Amino acid sequence: MKFLIIHFGSESFTLPLPPYLDSMTLFKLFRNIAILEGISYLLFGITMPLKYFYEIPEPNFWVGMIHGFLFIAYCLLGLTCAIQLKWKFLFSLGVFIASLLPFGTFYLEAKYLKKMKADPASN
Repeated sequence: MKFLIIHFGSESFTLPLPPYLDSMTLFKLFRNIAILEGISYLLFGITMPLKYFYEIPEPNFWVGMIHGFLFIAYCLLGLTCAIQLKWKFLFSLGVFIASLLPFGTFYLEAKYLKKMKADPASN
């Protein structure tokens, strides 16, 4: 069984990883979540006018719930990839900043993550 070891100063935490979740599978999952998170972010461009101009709040509620889940998954998977694949700090910071910008995750995936598929530890 593989483990993810996280160090915080003198403390360390060991989390067991399922056997099917090796580093490449984790990286592929992160790439897919990055695209889905970007799509859910852009859907706010449709649901916000529905909520505020046409007083139809339901689509915004559901897109918000889905986006919140995907954002948290993106951040957790990004942190896990950064630790397990030993990404540089500035690259890891850029990964998290990309989640806050419209089209940021699409740019990240197209410019960096797609190229990393051959060697994800290169950054």
